[in-house]
Amino acid sequence: MAKLENLFSRYGRPYHETDERIYINLTRADKIDTAERVAYYDDYAKKKITELLTFAELLKEYRQTLFERAQELYSASYSMKLQLLRIVDNWNNKKSYTVKILQIPDALNARPVEILSESYAGKERHTALKRFEELKKIHANIETEIDIEKKRWEK
Repeated sequence: MAKLENLFSRYGRPYHETDERIYINLTRADKIDTAERVAYYDDYAKKKITELLTFAELLKEYRQTLFERAQELYSASYSMKLQLLRIVDNWNNKKSYTVKILQIPDALNARPVEILSESYAGKERHTALKRFEELKKIHANIETEIDIEKKRWEK
């Protein structure tokens, strides 16, 4: 019996994703011209049925792991973070500022959830700073992060 760990492995090592494909190539029964080919396609169909049923069982097991992960994510405690970021678009040499409030779950490999995201053009730096300070007052005891200085490669 195949195992879910084997499904998520490449070259004998655990991997974070899988891409499985099952190909079925059949000839219509009324177009088969010999008894040997009928026996061949019957055996082929039996093997494909077994393969599909095995894969269906693996998918059921995978769904169970998804349920457990959902429980873990929904029950995880979280912290809040207020960010002010300077973003540089090198293609058009445009600068902008983004104010974000993030909900950061305390679960392994969990992505922060954006509660609020506001963007300001480069010339509105003072407005972005003012909004950041306003949100900082509204959300007392929130962790803050300011990254608005020019990067090394910009100087």
